[in-house]
This record gives sequence, C-alpha cells and structure tokens, in this order.
Amino acid sequence: MQTSWHLRHTDQILHELDTTLATGLSEDQAGARRTRTGANELQAGGRHSPLRPLATQFSNTMVLILMAAARRSLRPPAWPPS
Repeated sequence: MQTSWHLRHTDQILHELDTTLATGLSEDQAGARRTRTGANELQAGGRHSPLRPLATQFSNTMVLILMAAARRSLRPPAWPPS
C-alpha cells in the first residue's frame, strides 16, 4: 500500500516526481505529463436539486426524533391543568 502524499518526506516526493523546489517543471516536462495524465481538471458531477441538501437533513433518525418531540411539545394539552 502506498503512503499518502501528505505523510511522505518532501525530498522523497521531489525525487519521485523528478523535479526540484527551486525550478519546478520545465515547459517540456509539464507538457509531457499533461499528455500522459490529462489536464488537471475536476470532472463535472451530476446536477442535484437545490432541495436535496435540505431533504437529506430529514433522513437522519435523531433529527426526526427531535422534530417529533418539538411537535408534541407545541401541541396543547389534552385537558386543562387542574
């Protein structure tokens, strides 16, 4: 299993990437890597409804229990207190 980048020593990463902190990549190296690995872009995800984050809040069991308790506490008593 390969160690995560943030846990590795800087010198080791620079050696593996064949670069230095002082000069970085040359234009040729950057072009070759871009050709080999593709552009450094995020893939567009599927579109979600703006209401989806709100709906997911109500799928949590604890939220549902608290909402039921709040609704019960707002209901008037079944009979007037003596």
